[in-house]
Amino acid sequence: MTEKKTNRKKTIEHRYLIQLKISLLLIILYGSWTAFVAMSIYYLKMGYRWSVLSIDEWMYIGCFMIGFFIVIELIIYFNYRSQKKTTKWKEEKISTQFFKGKQLYVYTYPLQAKGGIFSKTYIPLSDHMVLQIRTQMSPAEQMWPMKKEK
Repeated sequence: MTEKKTNRKKTIEHRYLIQLKISLLLIILYGSWTAFVAMSIYYLKMGYRWSVLSIDEWMYIGCFMIGFFIVIELIIYFNYRSQKKTTKWKEEKISTQFFKGKQLYVYTYPLQAKGGIFSKTYIPLSDHMVLQIRTQMSPAEQMWPMKKEK
């Protein structure tokens, strides 16, 4: 199940990366085209009839296009960021066990704390469920400091 999530996450990241690369490439191509049109109109005195639109119209289209790509990239960024936050919350799952015939949910604070002294608090949630909160009172580093090697 975790393989599917990681594969899906990688494909979404890859898709977003491709979309950002395509938008950057289009903006660079448009900028090059606009520079070419401006140089041909003002320096080569070719006029603007060959470029279908005037330089003002090309600039308006460019402003619209760049604004459109900025909005698209912001949507992609915030969508990716929100998905990253939801997966982070999902990773912090509470483990389930059974204790005296009741389902026991164990939550450790701080997360992934190992070693040291813990206080255990049991809170009945219903007739079939109990919550055990393990709070680290003293970390292992304080209890058993590492000896300095000379």
